[in-house]
Amino acid sequence: MAVNADSIFEHRDPIRKPGWRKALPWIVAIVAIGVIVGFIGWKYSNTGHSTATPLTNQPANDVSKNPQTVKLPPGATRVARRFIETADEVQYAPMKIDYSYPKEALIEVALLPKKGAKVRGLLFQMNLVKRSGKWLVNSWTPKSSPPVPSGSENSGGGG
Repeated sequence: MAVNADSIFEHRDPIRKPGWRKALPWIVAIVAIGVIVGFIGWKYSNTGHSTATPLTNQPANDVSKNPQTVKLPPGATRVARRFIETADEVQYAPMKIDYSYPKEALIEVALLPKKGAKVRGLLFQMNLVKRSGKWLVNSWTPKSSPPVPSGSENSGGGG
């Protein structure tokens, strides 16, 4: 079969496809990618595990109860007095027991200075704990706040 050399170089009109046929491969690719991404998202979206405590009919163990109140032991009183005696220029130190348990106590102490002392009276809280059979001062915290001087900018006076 002989091919005419001129027919090779003839001008031919390109085959025209409808617009939707040109876009069809792109539409199929986008839908396929969407399906794959959707499947992966569905399959691996919830990787967590429930940490919810299962409900039971057993009552909760109430550990919020305070121990039985007891009279402040003499050993705790001695440690508190010895600690207070180390304060300077104290004339009187009345104490009030806030609570006293077998291994812990909280005492409010008012330190009242001697006449002419350069310090003013203050209220403190002393926490005592029993460790290895001995009473110890666990904390010593001022309960009252320091006064604001009358000449300060915070005293409310105008200027």
